[in-house]
Amino acid sequence: MAEKQVHIIARAWQDESFKQRLLDDPKGVVAQELGVSLPDDCTLQCFANDADHQYLVLPPGLETLELTDEQLESVAGGEAALIIIGVTAAVAISANVASYTTSW
Repeated sequence: MAEKQVHIIARAWQDESFKQRLLDDPKGVVAQELGVSLPDDCTLQCFANDADHQYLVLPPGLETLELTDEQLESVAGGEAALIIIGVTAAVAISANVASYTTSW
């Protein structure tokens, strides 16, 4: 899943039209890119860092993360892994994106 998220971020860096669609409709674009439907009660926000605005995502602690029965069924079926993995892996993904596109 992290590899697909890296791909989405890298594509947004390279394709301004895709980036704008992602900023305007993150849930729709991510669902389309992953080939899944995200639950109606799932919200997904997309922000673009720039020199003046930086965002830090604080995922919930694993010990406090509780899933509904519906979310557990979706994860078991592989449909909503983005909800869990995406939130808990935000920092690791940022590092992967940097190494994916840049030589340190």
